[in-house]
Amino acid sequence: MMPPDPTHLRWPPALSTRPDGSVAFATVAQDSDEEIRRGLAMACELRPGQLDWDPDLGVPDPLGSTDPDLAADLIQAALTDLEPRAAIVVDVRDSDNGRSIHPRILTS
Repeated sequence: MMPPDPTHLRWPPALSTRPDGSVAFATVAQDSDEEIRRGLAMACELRPGQLDWDPDLGVPDPLGSTDPDLAADLIQAALTDLEPRAAIVVDVRDSDNGRSIHPRILTS
């Protein structure tokens, strides 16, 4: 019998109902597109140094820069370092409200 594929708790945490009616924490398969995207989304919510147990996790605060192009470059570099399984593209777009940063995550 093959061991089950590794899974991780889903982020943000959620509960799921099993076919037998019991409840468990929802999981995602390791190395799945969902796991990669959710991990990057979690990293975007954190700033480097915010977690004592993983001080490198997180991305620079884009509001701390007055230059959107520089902020986009910093975010792209941080996300690329954190997640080598995905291609990260961070664009700066012009609109009537000014310039805004738009990250895209490209997985398998």
